[in-house]
Amino acid sequence: MKFKLSKYIILSDTFKEGDDDKKISKILFSSRKKMGIKIHAGLIDLLNKGLFDKLPDNIFSMLMHYEIIIPQEENEELYLLNLKKVVLNHNSSNRTHSEDVLQQGSLYEFLNKEHSKLLQLIHDGISYDFLDEEYNMSLIYVQEKNLSFIPIDEPDISKNYHYYKEMIEKYSSKDSFLLPIDQYKAFGEIKKEDLDLIIENFKLMLLLKYKIITKHD
Repeated sequence: MKFKLSKYIILSDTFKEGDDDKKISKILFSSRKKMGIKIHAGLIDLLNKGLFDKLPDNIFSMLMHYEIIIPQEENEELYLLNLKKVVLNHNSSNRTHSEDVLQQGSLYEFLNKEHSKLLQLIHDGISYDFLDEEYNMSLIYVQEKNLSFIPIDEPDISKNYHYYKEMIEKYSSKDSFLLPIDQYKAFGEIKKEDLDLIIENFKLMLLLKYKIITKHD
């Protein structure tokens, strides 16, 4: 069987553990499984080049389990849509963490404040377990002027299955991400200029979740 790297992974910044210059690592997060692992930075190049046979067996098995490495023929978006359709049909109590109160200021202002707060938490050596929450993921397609969303973890995925399937087929050539964005919906429209900062903040949350102290300029 041939394999490929999932599109829906997020890499943290590189960090050094202790004073050993050889222990350079990253957090590799699977948006599909909502799980992250610490991996030696040197292995990232093998993953990007698709040299999966060069990986140690235990690392390969772990990356398969986390759905970071997947079958080459798999259409990720349709796989996720079909999986969620089955799962959510049997779990009507799925929760969402979107805010009901009106937030003050713009989303971009909030994201910048959040970014500063996360950097301060890292500087202070404080852990932040954001990723322990039962948050919902959304597929995000980047278009020329805006973003399109598929709420992949929400219960109405079954009711609107064919509509979302058509969206996936329509936007198959677009850049896409799988991210938790419910906490930002109270601000209204999420714009393209917000996306880069959402991703950057998520990378900082990864470092905080896994209790990594690193330096940021």
